[in-house]
Amino acid sequence: MRNEHATALAASYNSPETSADTTPSVSVVIPAYNAALTIGRALASVFAQTYASLSEVIVVDDGSTDNTVEVVSQQFPQVRLLRQANAGAAAARNYGVSQASGELIAFLDADDEWLPLKTERQVAVLQSHPGMTLCLCDALSASGKTLWRPPSTAQLSHCTFRHLFLSPFGFVGCSVWMVRRQAFGAVGGFDIRMRRGQDVGFLWRVTSLGYGVARYGDPLTIYYGMNERARNPHIADLYSEALLLCAEDLLRGEAPNPWLTTQEAAAVRRQRYRSAAEVLAYRGDMAGALARARQGLQLPRGRVLDNVRLTLAHRFPSCYFGLRSALLRWFNR
Repeated sequence: MRNEHATALAASYNSPETSADTTPSVSVVIPAYNAALTIGRALASVFAQTYASLSEVIVVDDGSTDNTVEVVSQQFPQVRLLRQANAGAAAARNYGVSQASGELIAFLDADDEWLPLKTERQVAVLQSHPGMTLCLCDALSASGKTLWRPPSTAQLSHCTFRHLFLSPFGFVGCSVWMVRRQAFGAVGGFDIRMRRGQDVGFLWRVTSLGYGVARYGDPLTIYYGMNERARNPHIADLYSEALLLCAEDLLRGEAPNPWLTTQEAAAVRRQRYRSAAEVLAYRGDMAGALARARQGLQLPRGRVLDNVRLTLAHRFPSCYFGLRSALLRWFNR
């Protein structure tokens, strides 16, 4: 059911009320779990931003067992450090936003970093386009490769959920986000059921409620997690389960969403079963992988490639899963 306050707020953002002459304050929220080796790089990139109105930088330690807290408190005393028992990145981000005072919220994962113009450019987009609630930017991999597969060649374009959900690498985590704080709260924040993939669920809800999402075409973030799911099967499994949950939520929607059809949602759901089967095989759970592949084949037909891969996995599980796992290990040496 639509949140009436959120819908009204979305409508207010679709009419220019914000003066471009004002300088909005920005709060930066960084969830951190056992991030002692990377949090310094992330924070250094925040304090190197060219935008002058960063109202605060909030690090939410999510029950780290390493010396993340000591690194932040000793090397960056200007940071507002919050702590919570381990509850996942979604809960940490929600907690950070609940304590933030900025009009705009920018997220950064503790293992990523921003380029110096990131905040300045995204603030300019949201100031110039009051109808946009969320601004995404492009990202670079650690090797310097641009990760976005854009919906258009324009430097600034409006994104639909189809662009974000159906295109590989259509968005790259929350480190490319800047969102209006009021809208974040009205939408309900991140789904804490999801230990991974919370960004997908949030984007579905924010677009369903009519909020505008803008894509800024230049890469302004460096993302270090491209191969993380392949190197860490547990993370891969959590991510696949989160996307399964999201796809099932799409199918349970009360009304068709203009950004995604029921058929597309069903195809995504089958894709996630295929992905989860491959993750289970990579972890060595062949029985679980085969069971998930069988479940996927019982769902409505999806993309041709997913259909072929599920069929091969079901009929020739040892060959298919063995070859794929070997290739993943070779690519991630």
